[in-house]
Amino acid sequence: MEGLLPGLRELYRVILNAGSLQYDTQKCAAFLAPTSTVLLSTDIAGSTPPDNVGNVPVWCARDITALQLSLIQMLISKAEGRSTDPDVKRQYVCIVDLLQQADLDSTLICISMASDKVLSHLSSKCLSSLVLFQFKSKNEVNIRWLQFCMKSLSESPRCYTLMPCLSSLVCVSKELLRDENLQQGDILQALLQPLDPAFEGLCSSLLSDVRAKHCQTPALDPELSCCISCLLDLIELLVALRIKCQRSLPLCHKVLSVTIPQAFTLVSSSPVAYYVKRQFILVLKKSLLKKAGEDFYPVLYSLSQPGDPVLEQEIMILVLELLNSIHQGWLLQVPVSDRISCFGGSNKASESSPDLVVLAAVCLSVLKALEIQLLEVTICSIIEDKLQSVMDQLLAFLRHHLGWQKPCHPCEWVSLIFIEQDDDMLEVANILLKLYLRCQTLWSQVPACAYPGGEMEIWDGISHRFGCDPHCIFILLLNNVAFDTSVLLDFLISSETCFLEYFVRYLKLLKEDWPRFCLTCTLLELASCRKGSAKDVPNDVPNSFSLQGQTASVTAAVVPQNLAFVNLQESLSLPTSISDPITKKNKGPIAPSQVSSYECTSSLGALQRLVAYDSSEDSESECSEEQDHPVTVQIPGTDSTDIYKQMGKLKLKGEYPAFSATPAPTKTTDNTNLITGTLLKSARCLEELQQAINKLHKKQLFPYNPSALLRLLIHVCTLNREMREGKIAH
Repeated sequence: MEGLLPGLRELYRVILNAGSLQYDTQKCAAFLAPTSTVLLSTDIAGSTPPDNVGNVPVWCARDITALQLSLIQMLISKAEGRSTDPDVKRQYVCIVDLLQQADLDSTLICISMASDKVLSHLSSKCLSSLVLFQFKSKNEVNIRWLQFCMKSLSESPRCYTLMPCLSSLVCVSKELLRDENLQQGDILQALLQPLDPAFEGLCSSLLSDVRAKHCQTPALDPELSCCISCLLDLIELLVALRIKCQRSLPLCHKVLSVTIPQAFTLVSSSPVAYYVKRQFILVLKKSLLKKAGEDFYPVLYSLSQPGDPVLEQEIMILVLELLNSIHQGWLLQVPVSDRISCFGGSNKASESSPDLVVLAAVCLSVLKALEIQLLEVTICSIIEDKLQSVMDQLLAFLRHHLGWQKPCHPCEWVSLIFIEQDDDMLEVANILLKLYLRCQTLWSQVPACAYPGGEMEIWDGISHRFGCDPHCIFILLLNNVAFDTSVLLDFLISSETCFLEYFVRYLKLLKEDWPRFCLTCTLLELASCRKGSAKDVPNDVPNSFSLQGQTASVTAAVVPQNLAFVNLQESLSLPTSISDPITKKNKGPIAPSQVSSYECTSSLGALQRLVAYDSSEDSESECSEEQDHPVTVQIPGTDSTDIYKQMGKLKLKGEYPAFSATPAPTKTTDNTNLITGTLLKSARCLEELQQAINKLHKKQLFPYNPSALLRLLIHVCTLNREMREGKIAH
């Protein structure tokens, strides 16, 4: 066997470069054909293999077999490669056929059951490559592989063939997800259909077995934990296939509605390792967000593709199961390690801190489930009850694991949990904003004058008590990115549309609710001063504030009992002249070539649904009109300038920002006492963002038409300018 090494090394160099083989195909196939006799004669029985069998050292046989498996997998990859020369490709395909005639698949199945983890892993991957090669080239399913999988899934969960079977299914599912050609026709049905009953039975029996072990042992067998982890990988891929293919496939159709709900007990009452529980929570989050498989499949799903009502029904079943579990106390049973190890290893971190990945995934899963459920509810009282019930339990869960004593402001949990996960933070901010707008009557039903004690009691208002006040969350988001315009610009030109959706929706709220935004900036500044971290506050500001009667009057002016919010549906609509680009001559959506540099082509459908962007000419004309005329904001029943008079009592001073579009007035007004450092930085950030977007748009470098977005930004910046100059009409 040692004589094979020189020939295998030569084959490796040739195949690596996709070169033509010097040997004939028969000889190459003989070099590559692995043998399981030496390795497995005693291995499956569970005993230790001898040092040599037939004068062939075991280490040599193991290394040669590993090299052969790697070369076969490389050979199949080159045979499928588009860049491989056609003559060379025919050579490689011929070798694969010769190996298959020598029962290569049976040998690989045998090696995959070895106790040697490296060889088992290599053989599973090699077997998967062979199955996919036959699937693509001959449009047929490998019968031996199918029988092996069916037998492994049907037997006991502790069967030693289960792990290689699941590993092979994971490899095959990844390729099915990547290659759209494999998702067409009936061949995919033929591949998955025979495995469906066995897979469903495995999930049920495996989870039942884990629950039974909970009463018997505090820790589960590591091998079984590995199997469950591999099963979760497969479940995530099946969910991704279900979402991408937009049709009910065998093996996929019950994963969302049955399998994942059954696995809730993995987290709450099972002895599986912590990394398995962590993995399940992440799979749950990705499934609810329809982002399953994003680690394996980097291309985003098209957000503009038509909806699948059956899929939505399956997700709704999952949502109801999750919320029902939460009402039964499931959240308090979710473990959160205070010394999380990196990459699921055994070495614990030296510093004690909660696992923010798990906390963030749980929060996002719960909020997304709540959002999906409330979309189906139209009665306001039911919406409010469900929102209050879930948010109370979620915040109790966070207080338990974060050790909250008394936060300086109640909405800071979003920034604390998602400080290192900006994509999830934007998802949460967007969900909370939609929930806020969905429950308009809830936030205004209790007048702010009911909290006369001081500014900390304003945090006891309903929107703050639920931790979902949109102004707090937006200001803290800006603070997290250091009020850096370039970060917001990166979010806006990203292929992900979550920030754009959130930002447009929030700006539409902000232009109608500017006084409350100013009050929030002031109160956050006060809370920051109390902690000694407000750098923008002058030295003459006292360390403690006596706000009895002052904050209450400010709040009463800004938050009247009958405050009218803009309806979400109305806030997302535009005038007919803007929303119908087809009626304009020589005007239309921006060309795809302008989008490709930012990789946003898959997101344009969602962008155009969110805001119907018009041409740049209309945008510039409307922007100039808005700059020429003062913008008036008046809340029904309230003088909107009262807030600024009352905010002056807080004695927070600031300087005018260096706006390039609007120079600071030469005459000092009373309003200089009303501008806090937080408000200054927020306004400057939005002003700079508007200028940056406008410049990119004029140079045709922005990936979509930002006309409507610019109008919103200019409106808000004008409000700030009018406030500073004391020209707010009322």
